Amino acid sequence: MNFIEHSFLWAKGEIFEGTIIAIAGASFLLIGLAFWKYGSTEGSRAFIIPVIIAGILFISAGIHSFYSNSNRIEEFKENFSISSTEFVLAEKKRVEGFQYLYKYTQWIAAIFFLTAIATQFLSVSPNIKAIGITLAIIGMAGLIIDYFSKERADIYYTEILKARNFTQGNN
Repeated sequence: MNFIEHSFLWAKGEIFEGTIIAIAGASFLLIGLAFWKYGSTEGSRAFIIPVIIAGILFISAGIHSFYSNSNRIEEFKENFSISSTEFVLAEKKRVEGFQYLYKYTQWIAAIFFLTAIATQFLSVSPNIKAIGITLAIIGMAGLIIDYFSKERADIYYTEILKARNFTQGNN
């Protein structure tokens, strides 16, 4: 498989992930609206704003990922056709520029989970508890998203290193 095809696979994986995130966000938005329309208890009403905000965040992140990676495919084609060696080196630098962020997602998720636990034990307010539970859901979603994203990035980075070694060996 040509290196550019690996680049396309990576970008298409990110597009798929963005689509899933946006769909999850739309689901959250619908759930929040259902709480607003049909929620009759204080607890169900407390989820309206946190769940709608989470839905809007997920929709925004998903749409951004979808469009930025869709545009990236065209950039990949153009940059690879200009210089495959420079393209590989630029991709290496780009991927190295974001790989360190994955470890922070685990810490952020842990903080969200601990916050959720604390709100359940330390608060009697349904609003505070709803915020905590929503943070736990966001943390879990972040872990799931980053798990697959990191896996794709690691595979892509391996292909970058193979391509870089190949291109350097031919120079």
